[in-house]
Amino acid sequence: MHVNRITEIFIFFIGFNLGIYLYFNFLPLHKKFKAVQNHPIKNFPTFEVKYEAKYDTKLADELVKNVRIFCWILTHPKNHKTKIPHMKATWARRCDKLVIFSTETDKDDPDIVALSNLNGREHLWNKTKYAMKYVYENHINDADWFVRADDDNYFIVENLRHKLSQYNPKMSVFIGCRYAVPYNTVDEGYMAGGGHAFSKKALTKFVTKLMPSGKNCIVKDAMFEDVNLGMCFKTHAVFVDALDEKNQKQMFPLGIDAHADKNVNTDFWYWHYIWSHVPQGNLDCCSDLFISAHYVGPKEQHLLEYLVYHVHPFGIVKNQTEKLPEKLKMGEVMKKADEKSISPQYVAHEIVHNFDDDEKDILLNE
Repeated sequence: MHVNRITEIFIFFIGFNLGIYLYFNFLPLHKKFKAVQNHPIKNFPTFEVKYEAKYDTKLADELVKNVRIFCWILTHPKNHKTKIPHMKATWARRCDKLVIFSTETDKDDPDIVALSNLNGREHLWNKTKYAMKYVYENHINDADWFVRADDDNYFIVENLRHKLSQYNPKMSVFIGCRYAVPYNTVDEGYMAGGGHAFSKKALTKFVTKLMPSGKNCIVKDAMFEDVNLGMCFKTHAVFVDALDEKNQKQMFPLGIDAHADKNVNTDFWYWHYIWSHVPQGNLDCCSDLFISAHYVGPKEQHLLEYLVYHVHPFGIVKNQTEKLPEKLKMGEVMKKADEKSISPQYVAHEIVHNFDDDEKDILLNE
């Protein structure tokens, strides 16, 4: 009994000291590990581009000089560290200027501007109006074209410049993926959410004339900012559906895969709303001069960047017949824009254009 008692005391002593050793040596590591797990990443990696593929960029460089693009992205604080760095590391760095609009500033990103403290889709109209007013008041002379993006868009900016270079930024031009809706208040249609572009004249008119008048524009806060923009610009801008000369789609609000899929679900709402007919079920759906896609996550931002700017099939040289596009006459652009939609949602109506005097002068002098 005496020996067993000594053994018990010895085992207790060993166990006690081992417990103290484990406590003081491993618990701090556990606490640090948990702290790292729960601590938000503040200094996000900048994803600096270490190299670029070697291309002849003469034509693209010419467009950079002649087509100035201001990009603005709508986001919210939750996505400051998870989405925005990936956009700035890929397509957004090719814009001439960039501002990100959120509801809070961010000391780690000076490009983020706080507009209001209201998050959520139900406040997107106010957020959009405030953003356009801010851009007009602070940057109207910094660009010819103003591009609105969500924080899950991806743009090929060179193709965007190619598209925009064909139009006169002194005319009110509104470019995107055009939808039709069954309401005569929006019978010109509207540009789908997830990326569209305004000319300098269109942005100026929106802030200084359309919103203050409140004639077609909703003054109070609301959802569906894309529909509301269509209402505002109704009769006051030329609506350009983003299609190339082959009538192939250039801007994709649902992602490219939805258009290349052979198994098209024609009951899906999208196919009832698209303004123009485009080929479906094969790659004829989609332009070689693709401009933008929606619902592109952080990983896909880098994947697209890699596929677009780096992948090259060995031994295959694309036919180098590219040339800078010619300016389109605005009368021809208007004629195309005024064509009836194929959408069953389309409401037939008399076309009216309410242009300012300076825009009328441009049309007369073409």
